[in-house]
Amino acid sequence: MKQDTPKAKMNIGMLNRHTSEMTPQDQRRFFANENGDPLHAAFNRKSAVHPGARGRPLAPEGIGKVWSQVMATEGKKEKRSVYFHIPFCETRCLYCGFYLNPFKAGEEENRYVDYLVRELEMVADATFIKSRPFHAVYLGGGTPTALSAENLLRLLKAIQKHLPLANDCEITVEGRPYHFSDDKVFACIEGGVNRFSIGVQSFDTQVRRAMGRI
Repeated sequence: MKQDTPKAKMNIGMLNRHTSEMTPQDQRRFFANENGDPLHAAFNRKSAVHPGARGRPLAPEGIGKVWSQVMATEGKKEKRSVYFHIPFCETRCLYCGFYLNPFKAGEEENRYVDYLVRELEMVADATFIKSRPFHAVYLGGGTPTALSAENLLRLLKAIQKHLPLANDCEITVEGRPYHFSDDKVFACIEGGVNRFSIGVQSFDTQVRRAMGRI
């Protein structure tokens, strides 16, 4: 059996030390519960980890003013990324806490992409957008690959057209394995995608059914 390297032993030691310094409350937040039902009861609740999770919500009447102020600034002088949310899923996974809408191919899908493209057109000349390039683009969800190949390509081309992307920009599309048909893969590649995030979760069909993946 291969022995642990000194570096591996050091990392394990640091992990044990940090864990021992955690409060019981933090340990419950970051470590799974040991029980007979890990699918449903591994964690007491989902913790928000996204940027802005501790932000202050705006009243509807104030959103336009704040948005205009942001678009008129250059922002921080550092690398930046942009995220596009596709809030559609064909099924609801039991472990997922993200917002979504039941997926309906056709008019609703087309209308949502229409709005995304229109918004890109509206902000393309804003100071905030033009001030410096984006180094990463991420299409997440929901399930971006629930969109048709035509709508994926339409959105990706609009992103390429209206946003200043760095030469080495990483463009990611997230999706489920069974959605990656040839036409969708080719549409993504034509649209500049150079990274796929594939939510496998499990290759066991029974487990996937139990989780609501299929």
